[in-house]
Order: sequence, then structure tokens, then C-alpha cells
Amino acid sequence: MLAYYPLEHLYYFGSHKIYKFPVKKLSTLAVWSCRAWAVYVILHFLHLREDFKLLDERETELATNAVAEKKVEAGDLVSADYTATRAEYKALQKKRRALKLDLFVNL
Repeated sequence: MLAYYPLEHLYYFGSHKIYKFPVKKLSTLAVWSCRAWAVYVILHFLHLREDFKLLDERETELATNAVAEKKVEAGDLVSADYTATRAEYKALQKKRRALKLDLFVNL
């Protein structure tokens, strides 16, 4: 976005005759502005993919720890540990919904 906005504003000013730019220069500004925006969108999708991977890893780790605790304690979780695990799981579910919404908004 650091490149997109200045280029887009220069194009806008040139196309509305606020600044005098040659037509070829305006075309170049428009093309590079679109390229900068496209790079931003691609990078944002890659960032979302990485966030989903980290979320999946954390959910797997949480599930693995819960199973290990159950085996150690013969099926009985300590209520404080269980409450903390449930709270973290719910927080992860909220984050997953937020990431899905972000993905939907960017499509």
C-alpha cells in the first residue's frame, strides 16, 4: 500500500488536470498503481494462509495436550485446566471465524 496510494493519487491529480502530466506518464502511473495493489492483495492472501496454518497448529497442539492430560490423569481433567483449555479453544474458534470473514471480504 505504500506504493499504491501515492501512485493512485498522482494518477488522479493528473487525470483531473490538477497536475499536468503527459498522457504516457498517466498510463504508466495507472499501470504501476494497479501492479502495486495486486502485489498487496497477493501478499495479504499469503498472510491469511499463514495465519490459518498457525491456527491449525495451535488447535492440534491444544488437542494433543488435552489427550495427553486425559491419559495421565486417567480420564479426569483438573477443572482449572479444563476451563483454561476450553477458553483457549473458544478463542481459537473466534479467531478462525474472523480469519474466514477476512478471507471472504478479500475475495
